[in-house]
Amino acid sequence: MRAEHQQRQSGGGAGGLFCRAARHPIIAGTVCLALVSVFFLLFPRLDLAASRLFYVGDGVFPADGNGALRQLRDLGRLVTWVAGIGSALALIYLAATRRNLDALRKPAFLLLTLGLGPGLLVSAMKALFGRARPKNTLPFGGDSPFSPPWEIVEHCVRTCSFISGEAAASFWLIAFAFVTPPRWRRQVAAGALAFAFVISLNRIAFGAHFLSDVVIAWILTLLVILALRVVMLEPGRR
Repeated sequence: MRAEHQQRQSGGGAGGLFCRAARHPIIAGTVCLALVSVFFLLFPRLDLAASRLFYVGDGVFPADGNGALRQLRDLGRLVTWVAGIGSALALIYLAATRRNLDALRKPAFLLLTLGLGPGLLVSAMKALFGRARPKNTLPFGGDSPFSPPWEIVEHCVRTCSFISGEAAASFWLIAFAFVTPPRWRRQVAAGALAFAFVISLNRIAFGAHFLSDVVIAWILTLLVILALRVVMLEPGRR
């Protein structure tokens, strides 16, 4: 018991590591991004193995022709659009009816995280890295070479694979957990994570994105959210 008490005081063990990460979420997220990136660079075949789970040969990913799964993809887009437009309308309404600028922070936070994360960051990375989508690569019946994440190539001209825009957009919904009342935050976060997982898995099943496209998109989106949270929602936080 004494040793355990000393370990807790010193912050040792998994619990201490979690507490340190919670106190410094941006640093923890950056370290996580680095570790995940190195992992996928060291084991690039993991991307191929994950996509191969949904591939049947002859360039065919059966999920891509499934009507229900296509409707699920449309639902993911619709939810993001509705959430974004709703945030914009809330911002306009509050700006027109209230003089207190603090009331504008939450909808402005939602719009900026959406615009800078799934919007600007995703578009810039797609244009810069030029990674071909799985269904367009040689291992899956395409004519472009496979490339690992973060490698700058010219295998794709537009709407490239790295990173996944729809994975980033669906994961962005977790930003709502930072602006809802505390008693609802866990439920909102859990719902957003579940939704992001389903939408992102759907994109992998379509042969539209590699696993690393999705996971790195999640982490980058979370880093944008955490950074803007400090600036906009907690300006006094060190």
